[in-house]
Amino acid sequence: MRKLFSVALILLVTLGIPALAAYVGHRLTYQHLRKRPWQVNSLVAEQVRRWQCNESLAGAFKLAGVPLDGVERCYYEVPDFNRVSWCCRDMPTPFVGYAPQPGDGVCGHINRLQFRCDHELARPKPAGVCRVFVVGGSTAFGAGASSTQRTVAGYLQQHFRHRLPEVRRLPPGPATARDAGDPHRLQRFLETFRRCHSVEVITAAASGWTSTHERILIENRIVELEPDLVISLSGHNDAFFSSFDKNILWSRGFQDDYYFLLVNSLLSCNFGQTFPPDDPGKEPGIRADDVARRLLHNVRLAQAALEPTGACYVWALQPILAAARKPLTPREQAMAQRARQDRLLPVYARIRETLSSSQSVGFAYLDLTDVFDHLDGQTDVFVDGCHFGDRGHDLIARALADRILAELSLSAQTLPRGTPP
Repeated sequence: MRKLFSVALILLVTLGIPALAAYVGHRLTYQHLRKRPWQVNSLVAEQVRRWQCNESLAGAFKLAGVPLDGVERCYYEVPDFNRVSWCCRDMPTPFVGYAPQPGDGVCGHINRLQFRCDHELARPKPAGVCRVFVVGGSTAFGAGASSTQRTVAGYLQQHFRHRLPEVRRLPPGPATARDAGDPHRLQRFLETFRRCHSVEVITAAASGWTSTHERILIENRIVELEPDLVISLSGHNDAFFSSFDKNILWSRGFQDDYYFLLVNSLLSCNFGQTFPPDDPGKEPGIRADDVARRLLHNVRLAQAALEPTGACYVWALQPILAAARKPLTPREQAMAQRARQDRLLPVYARIRETLSSSQSVGFAYLDLTDVFDHLDGQTDVFVDGCHFGDRGHDLIARALADRILAELSLSAQTLPRGTPP
């Protein structure tokens, strides 16, 4: 009997305990898989790590499993991709949800107003300074730029300053351009530009922002900073998020989802409660007409907010890979296959049609989808479907300068002239 008991005990130890451990492990794994991401600390930690890694272009491409081979051809000089910004370190921000976190980072310096700018804005604005803001999403922010000076805004500042002598040679505008309520808003900007001794162009953007974020920023922030010109470099994110059934007037962005994960993790671990995971902006069946109508709603409100300031508003449809008519390089062709932007083209067409017919006093619409069409199939500009290296940012800025100054020159030629003060 004692011998049988010993054999049974040995079998229990050698077989029973591993079996029990396997069962417990199976149940724990099953429970683990059933949990939401915020209920598992390791998953939350992984998301935080990925978010931090996404700050640089090198980190973002590594996360996506895409090689960097050939990306250096999008630059005038080969940069250190670990020091090239991609998605800025953002923080929760009133009304717009999130915006860049003040301080120094991969993207360079973010000032106290959360703009990608290496200095604080003087308030009130100094006499003789023409102040320009570039608003938008990641392209306007400068994802892929090797420095703040090589964002669209950075290059635009260089081009505007370089062309000040040309603008000063334009004929003076009507004397009424100085009066409040004057209808010739473009002419008023021309007069400001002609008389200024310095131009500052400020990046006021964040990755993932749509025209709704731009409009709120203009209404609540920029109007108090004495703008002379506001440029929205936009369109892609409205089309992109709408293609995933998101109502751009009422939905969460990628950064909002990240903060949502962190808050739900805190609530789940400490209080056993969470917010419902559904995005209230989900709206199946969004049409191109819906996107264009909502975008126009934002544009009109932004324009109305700027009207009392006397600032001109320019809305520019940003280039994307699928809309480009340049011969694509082999690497750009591979990126086009990866981006799969064909679904965005009908939305772009509707936006183009809607804003082209909405030209009005103080507002100009520019289509920048053709800015690379003169390039050959040996020149890389697209880092991916909608982002650029320094060369692409420079070409976009040149096109903005050329076309805005062409609008001003046309205004100077066609409006009645008065006696300059």
